[in-house]
Amino acid sequence: LEISNLFLELPKADLAQNEVEIGDFKLRNSIITIYTDTENNGIVQKVEEIKDNVKEDIQKFEWPNYKIAIASVDVDKSNVNYFVGKNEVKRDVFNPNAIALRNLTLKATNILLKDKKAGLNLEALTFKEGSGFNLNELALKLEATDNFLAVNDIKLSLNDNKLKGQIRLDYESLASLIETPDQSKVALNFPDFQLDLKEVFKFQPALKKNEYLQTLSKKYLSGNVKAAGYLSSIQIPNLNIRWGNSTRIAANGLIQNATTPKNLKFNIPNFSAQTKRRDLIQFVSEKGLGINLPEAISIKGNTKGNLEDVYLKANLNTSQGIAIIDGHFKNSSQISFEADLEIKEYKLNELLLNEQLGPISLNLNTKGSGTTINTLDATMEATVSRFQFNDYA
Repeated sequence: LEISNLFLELPKADLAQNEVEIGDFKLRNSIITIYTDTENNGIVQKVEEIKDNVKEDIQKFEWPNYKIAIASVDVDKSNVNYFVGKNEVKRDVFNPNAIALRNLTLKATNILLKDKKAGLNLEALTFKEGSGFNLNELALKLEATDNFLAVNDIKLSLNDNKLKGQIRLDYESLASLIETPDQSKVALNFPDFQLDLKEVFKFQPALKKNEYLQTLSKKYLSGNVKAAGYLSSIQIPNLNIRWGNSTRIAANGLIQNATTPKNLKFNIPNFSAQTKRRDLIQFVSEKGLGINLPEAISIKGNTKGNLEDVYLKANLNTSQGIAIIDGHFKNSSQISFEADLEIKEYKLNELLLNEQLGPISLNLNTKGSGTTINTLDATMEATVSRFQFNDYA
């Protein structure tokens, strides 16, 4: 512990009544280091010890009987370290048992906890963490009661990850929020976010072997999202996601039972996506499939159902031609499907790299069912309105 500059204004400290009032707290150019001899993280170990009693503890949850008010906190150019046993900080590998924060800056005002209310105006929090997490900016305004939690004016910049917006939760009580989160009402608006997927590798280095995730991490995911409703039924009026500059997805709709995936339901009345060949070939091997993908692809449509029963209507528009699909796929105790497919003026010569072929137009109707893919009983009807081979049409 090395304290260089410390200032504390303490107008009131009535420990018998659990009342503490602090004016200004300032800490500068100091070093705080915490070592524990055990090889286990004490917090994690404690959680394991009480996990069987968590539900009972939640039902008994009560707000702390404290009255705490802090006018301002100002921490600047300080270092904070936390080490468990012989754990060491390693670059690009996050270890919760070895944390080293450098150049910590914390500026906050109007901090309170009393009368079942909590509040905080976080003006600035920045630091450089030893494994490679650099918090360049964090600011927000927090207000919590026994019936709602609101976090406004969020500004986050962690390495190349960024987030702006606000979120609010409404609930019967904090205990009910923890025990039955799907009954809580949520409203969020993030007009701007950016995700750097390479950060995932710091938590799970083994994921570097996943070639698809490696490819995704080459570009940022960015966009915006707005949603409101209950966690059991949430309406998303606006969702936009971009991967780099050429690939984007937009959608709106209703998601139900998001906290229990096996009961997940969705109704997406509008979705669209656009991409370029240069993006697709990073995930799809043209050589392996023996095809040449279109230079530009866009799709618009709607879908509804659940993970075992999906309805889909979509228009696929590419630089090689157009395809329209109206289908239904079911995969529960038995597999079944039916689909109508229309292809308009699709340039087979470009798709299959065969100049003997020309554009094709056709209508295809198919349906089938079976207990497995290998035992499907299917029928198909096709009408070809145009097909060209060499000079024959």
